[in-house]
Amino acid sequence: MTDFAEVQVIDAKDSWSPEEGRFLIHYHDFANLPQERGLSYLHSPKFTCVGREWYLSICPGGSNSSQEGMVAVYLYLGPGYTSDFITIDFDIILKNKAGDDFRINSDPGILFPRKKNARGWPNYASRDEILDASNNILNDDGTLTFEVRIRPH
Repeated sequence: MTDFAEVQVIDAKDSWSPEEGRFLIHYHDFANLPQERGLSYLHSPKFTCVGREWYLSICPGGSNSSQEGMVAVYLYLGPGYTSDFITIDFDIILKNKAGDDFRINSDPGILFPRKKNARGWPNYASRDEILDASNNILNDDGTLTFEVRIRPH
């Protein structure tokens, strides 16, 4: 666990296939994470799936290509896989505080590695939408949770 994020593996019996990996990524105290647009990429601890290391990165203030006020989310292939290509399907799911799916973004048939070894969404969700207590996204201690699903294509 880092100071701001941790990874939790979801039991494989609930997976789509034996090769699928499912992970919960918790970003603690989201409201107080750095909000500088394009400057704050917060990487989760690494997790392993389909024989490779991955990590989720969020930009609480958005990436350079984000619209103002948006949170960016990217799945990264870990270092050391520059010539070992794999095609995957993946989902990044924003969970609400009850653990239900609030938003699902999917990207099927993505070849890794890519330039920068990342794929995701610069405008995943509005920061205001996430912080709005009526949406019930952050849990009671302010943790923002994503589920990441990865499987071979």
